[in-house]
Amino acid sequence: MGRTMQRADSGTVVEVSGRALAMAAAVTIAVAIFGLAWGFDRALGTFWLFGLAFGFVLQRSRFCFRAAYQELFLRRRARMLKAILAGLAVTTAGFGWVMYGRVAEPLLGFRPIEAHVVPLGLSVAVGGLLFGLGMVLSGGCLSRSMCHMGEGYVASWLTIGAVLVGLSLTAHTWNFWWLTDMQYRELVWMPNRLGYGGALLLTFAALAVIGVIAHLWEARGASAKDEPDTPVPPTSPLRRSRARVFGGAWPPVVGGVLLGALNVALYVGYQPWGVTGELSRWADAAAGAIGLSAGPLLGVEWMPMGCMLSESGGELLTQGLMLNVGLIVGSLVAALGSGEFRIRTSDGRYYARSIVGGVIMGYGAGLAVGCTIGGLFSAIPSLALNGWLFALTLTLGAYVGFRIVD
Repeated sequence: MGRTMQRADSGTVVEVSGRALAMAAAVTIAVAIFGLAWGFDRALGTFWLFGLAFGFVLQRSRFCFRAAYQELFLRRRARMLKAILAGLAVTTAGFGWVMYGRVAEPLLGFRPIEAHVVPLGLSVAVGGLLFGLGMVLSGGCLSRSMCHMGEGYVASWLTIGAVLVGLSLTAHTWNFWWLTDMQYRELVWMPNRLGYGGALLLTFAALAVIGVIAHLWEARGASAKDEPDTPVPPTSPLRRSRARVFGGAWPPVVGGVLLGALNVALYVGYQPWGVTGELSRWADAAAGAIGLSAGPLLGVEWMPMGCMLSESGGELLTQGLMLNVGLIVGSLVAALGSGEFRIRTSDGRYYARSIVGGVIMGYGAGLAVGCTIGGLFSAIPSLALNGWLFALTLTLGAYVGFRIVD
């Protein structure tokens, strides 16, 4: 018995040591990339740090829009939705402050060019519907799929590859949508009509109403109660701190608040958070390599930088690249630290669903000019009406998706 225990303890030590070495290597690489990027361009280094932070918080808190709808529709729970609402509230307050500093008199018709405001029309509605459907089929939204890449999910790597295909298809049909719908639609930034006070009041009231409805919906569910968190054992201060960070999943509301605060901080220095724009650049580069680049796109000058459909150009290092790759590496570091990283495979049927869902999700993200990050988590706090239209149709698409897969 003693020898058996000794072998188990030895195996545990080897496993922990290997995990520690892997994490140390990942952190060393992340720090080295930061040093190189910062030396080349401080903005690149800054975006790398933000990407690491976004990925770390996403992995630790399990923050996910698909999970919110899964809880709502299948389990009558609203824990993740409440986390999203908390994040939106923090981001809205911060964005309002940032935008006021850039456009003090919105009633004169001006608006911040960085705000995630897009033409309010059929393209946003169809894009949101498709994104919600694809998100459910593939197993996660764009940000969560990129987070899963860092955790070792093979299916998520296939999903993001399929998203690039969907974005390329959007680029090839973009001019049709622009000529038939978008160019006739208005960019509705609510402060232009209501002032900051009215726009903020309306946004916070809408978030509060959704929160109350979600709470009532949850209260009627049989499995609405959350399990209590496991208490942290009273060991040394260092181990206690590590346990708080890596010992278990953070409450989703903590993730929502932190992601909102990071989004505000990114906007203070640069622009709101978005991931679709850089992915579209990768998509165009891949399509161009086989002679299928979409070519010039009409009417893209108004697009928010983080979600802009764009040609790949000649740049190798971009702010978006640092942000998106940093998100994956930040998730990897968090997964290694918590012992949750491993290569996770699935069957062929699930891979097929991931690919189909990814193509649909990519097309929807390109058409709506944003995913659940740029089209919702940065658009609603931008006080843009298109964020609410995207959220509504996203919900419908997710509902249809769960009716299909469950």
